[in-house]
Amino acid sequence: MYTEYYNEHALYEDALYENNTLSRDDEDFWRYLAEAGNLSEVKPPKRHANHITDKDALKEILSIDHDIASRKSTIMDYFCNFGDGARYNPYDIIEVPAHAYGGLSNDPKYKDYTKASTKTNSQKFTTTIGLWIFNKAFIEPMNDILGYINEPITKKKYGSLNNAVSYALLEDKISVQQLKDFIMQSQIMMSCCSALAPSHTETIFNMEKDIAKEKAKLQEEYGERLESGDLVAIKEYEDKLIAYAKDYLKDDPAVDMYNSGARGSWDNNFKNMYLTRGSVKKTSGEYKAVTTSYIEGMDPKDFADINDSAIQGPYSRSRLTASGGYVEKLFTSLTQHIKIGEKGSDCGTKRTVTVELTKDNIGDWYFSYMLENGKLIELTPEIGSKYLGKTVHFRFSALCESKTHICEKCAGTFFNRIGINNAGMASMIMMSSVKNSNMRAFHDSNLKLSKLSINEVF
Repeated sequence: MYTEYYNEHALYEDALYENNTLSRDDEDFWRYLAEAGNLSEVKPPKRHANHITDKDALKEILSIDHDIASRKSTIMDYFCNFGDGARYNPYDIIEVPAHAYGGLSNDPKYKDYTKASTKTNSQKFTTTIGLWIFNKAFIEPMNDILGYINEPITKKKYGSLNNAVSYALLEDKISVQQLKDFIMQSQIMMSCCSALAPSHTETIFNMEKDIAKEKAKLQEEYGERLESGDLVAIKEYEDKLIAYAKDYLKDDPAVDMYNSGARGSWDNNFKNMYLTRGSVKKTSGEYKAVTTSYIEGMDPKDFADINDSAIQGPYSRSRLTASGGYVEKLFTSLTQHIKIGEKGSDCGTKRTVTVELTKDNIGDWYFSYMLENGKLIELTPEIGSKYLGKTVHFRFSALCESKTHICEKCAGTFFNRIGINNAGMASMIMMSSVKNSNMRAFHDSNLKLSKLSINEVF
């Protein structure tokens, strides 16, 4: 990790060679430079992706099948550093030849996958070793549906994959066994996060002086607004510090964990630890800006406010979750009589709601019926891309004119697909979001601001 040559520290290197104790390829050598010189100036080199061209290495990597890729030991063998360096980096590049991915249904080992993939890649493509193993473990059995995922697997991307797999099951494109294996694979790989994305490097530990300079500039810029507890100013101050830190760290290995969202986040864990505690809400309801971070130590003048704000998390978790749970039960009592009509039922209403479909909201409308040229068309994931950016007219459950239930054409097919007739019993999910947000406050008390237009509210 520390083998890149630093010309500005040539004198230290010469002195080290004179002692004839360490080589430039030894990590201790670079630690020595850091200790001998200005610690904040010596940074580990940025990561560099190696292009794997060795025929034997490529043959081994490409021979990894679904079974081997699904094992935790494979991750440890390829990417873990147990003191003598890792064999590969997850971001090292390989070229995959045609027909090397997919086609599991031709292998009797996958007989449990009644809908296993049949297609293989017709063209060669470039990817990384990490993505190759991920796709082999998670995606290849569903290759016909999901193809090959050739982009970083972040928290947001993984969420979209979960949705895609769920939709595929609803549309009977994959088997229940495949869904089970996908979920189990997630649990197996979860513990590999520290091997794939280290959270702390020397660069992070040594950036304090540079961060302090940026903080001083921003504190001068926002001045009295921070002192007065101006929420907008505090949020802007936090966001600018985070943006500076992201640019400062760039390709440092530590940023993978925060960029991915796997076990940390920029605006909570990283910010509080390395940048600023930011906004704290006191029990009086007032907000206070705490500009120091945990790693540099809190200013004594902020001790009372920080301890005061620490009450919010436990209180929210112990008391407010109870009120959220109570409202869940109220909603269930209120709506438990609501049922969905049988497959194909139609009240015949002409009323619709107008919706502009975007990437952010289209998932909320899947399996609902659109009125198009006088005909009802079900919006499914398979045809969803055709309607992105378009304004469409949906039949809507609240506008149903049936006297005994909500007809399927107004409710959509989702409930009938999953075999639930008493849809009212599912209404608690609306209030569970309130309960869950109160529970999350125990771990994340950061200030979040949102903009709402009048049109969105109503």
